[in-house]
Amino acid sequence: MAKITARLLALALTLGSGGLALGQSTLVELFTSQGCSSCPPADALLARLAEEPGVVALSFHVDYWDYLGWRDPYASPAFSERQRRYARALGDRVYTPQVVVNGTASLVGSREPQVRAAIDRAKTRQASVQITIEETARRNHSLSVRYALSNAPAAGLVVNLAVAEEGAANPVKAGENRGRRLRHVNVVRVFHTRSAGASPAWTAELPAELKGKTVRLAIYAQDEKTLAVKGLATALIPPS
Repeated sequence: MAKITARLLALALTLGSGGLALGQSTLVELFTSQGCSSCPPADALLARLAEEPGVVALSFHVDYWDYLGWRDPYASPAFSERQRRYARALGDRVYTPQVVVNGTASLVGSREPQVRAAIDRAKTRQASVQITIEETARRNHSLSVRYALSNAPAAGLVVNLAVAEEGAANPVKAGENRGRRLRHVNVVRVFHTRSAGASPAWTAELPAELKGKTVRLAIYAQDEKTLAVKGLATALIPPS
């Protein structure tokens, strides 16, 4: 079993309104698919962003392109529904590749200048809710987490817990990307949403293929209605 304290690996970050906050981080969520020929450039951009300080980049694979002949192995109907929720909240449509920055800005995921401009704007917003990852533990195929919230409102806030595979690659044998080997970073494999008032302890079963791999944990708080990100924490969790 691997057990890690927040002070060693967790980076607690907060977002809200106000001026620039030193050390602030920005959440970038990419909705993508291996069945979409327009998505690889956005996947590559997300990989570059993931290497930059101050950016937490997550890749959500949607399933609505699977009908074209290739079933994306990382796709989930839950991620497609999450994208539809953003479309309703932001008054946008559903498409790939789509990037959502801090839950407040929706952009074409391959348009680097616009994506970077949205990230720069997000970095001007200061603290609202603080999240601290206090403890994590991996045992076999499970991950247990304990976290804490500070300055959280009594209602109207949800907490998302995402476990992402740091790096994934596989050949695509059908569909629009047939014959290509696609690479991805921070591919969300487990995702859970709960009320901010729920117990700050969570245990998840991890896919068997994550055994022996380091995973990224991201915990972020969002306004229940607008989906604006109010707080964010992330940590790298080594295998047990």
